[in-house]
Amino acid sequence: MLRQAAVFGLVGAAATLVHLLVGTYLIGRMWNPFLANTVGFAAAFWISFTGHGLATFKDHASPVPRALGRMLLVTGSGFAGSQMLFAALLFPGVLPETTALMISTLLIAAVNFVLTKRWVFAGVP
Repeated sequence: MLRQAAVFGLVGAAATLVHLLVGTYLIGRMWNPFLANTVGFAAAFWISFTGHGLATFKDHASPVPRALGRMLLVTGSGFAGSQMLFAALLFPGVLPETTALMISTLLIAAVNFVLTKRWVFAGVP
């Protein structure tokens, strides 16, 4: 269980880092912040799904198509929440775009951790 939690954290951190790096890079290149966040999310999704499926929950009993569908639902919902939070943090113009991106991404990553462990790869021994 401890090993699984550590691997989950490493995979999640890698995916979150990719999301943030891609998003902030594109924002720095004057992309629309919402489009930059979307591209960062897409890159992070595949790292997360592959890493969790092959390493974190390598003994999972969930068929890959079911896990992929659930992961898309969880992360897609998380992304929608992230975009709404991102917009809320940007709206008043108080926070810089990259700070708002970091806050929204990290908060949603914590929620995704719980849902991925408890539902996406359900049946893990």
